Amino acid sequence: MQEVPRRSHPAPVPPERAAIPSSAQLQRIRTADDDRFLLIADLMSGCGLCNGEAAAVNLKNLVADNVY
Repeated sequence: MQEVPRRSHPAPVPPERAAIPSSAQLQRIRTADDDRFLLIADLMSGCGLCNGEAAAVNLKNLVADNVY
């Protein structure tokens, strides 16, 4: 298995542009009718993935030792 390269520095996002949704905003997102958007929001808020990482998840290739 290939090792995933890590960034040596943080992503160049200015702090004033970073936006963390409130609990109320996340609740509204979770009640939306778009299942893909819901999955991306859950991966971002629950797993800490970036938006590009969450959008690139391939559900057919998920492998974990602790899943039955």
